[in-house]
Formats: sequence, C-alpha cells, structure tokens
Amino acid sequence: MLRSILLASAFGLTATAAADARAEPTAASTVESFFENTLQVTYPDGRVVRYHFEPDGAFTATGGEAGTWTLEGGELCLDRTLGEDSCAPVPPGKAAGDSWTSPDGAVRIDIVAGRDSQA
Repeated sequence: MLRSILLASAFGLTATAAADARAEPTAASTVESFFENTLQVTYPDGRVVRYHFEPDGAFTATGGEAGTWTLEGGELCLDRTLGEDSCAPVPPGKAAGDSWTSPDGAVRIDIVAGRDSQA
C-alpha cells in the first residue's frame, strides 16, 4: 500500500513537471530573449533602430534613445527619456533569428542574435 502511494506521488510530480515543460510560450519569454540579443526595428521609410533591453527594465537604442520598459498585458511599453512613449504587442515564443511585423504590417521587427555595438 505504501509503495502504491509513493509511486502515485512520484507520478504526480513527474506529470506536473512534464506539464510545466509543455507550458505555452508567452510574450514574457519573447522579451527574455531580447536580453542577450539585439531587437532590430525597420520602419516603412527604411529607417532601422536597434534596441538593447536589460532585465532591470532599462533599454538603449541607436540614435541615443534610452529609457525604461515594461511588459503589460502582452505589450512591450517604452517610457523614453526623450520622445513619445509607446506600447506594441509582443508575440509569444519568439527568439533570436525570429521576426514579425506590426499589426498593420508596416513595421518589421527582428531579434538579431547577439549584441551589436550600434544600440
């Protein structure tokens, strides 16, 4: 009887661990991939801005742009020291080498592997 209880307990822990491993990707997992990489944003006019995000909530970008970031309801919000603040949706489960476009299709976002010196 005790052996059955122990096996059932062990199986329950294993099943829980397996379920956790299969958890759905989130916007937070995408943002975490920014920390060791460069987020490259290409605007319709051809302008490219490269961002570096830090786990402490700070960011820097080309052109001297800087500020803080937060993730709110699946949107990455930038509080810029200069210029307009903004929020944009972040798709779940993206990593270095992945890209997506803004909801209107006008802006392309790429997660470029590594940190370049231009942000």
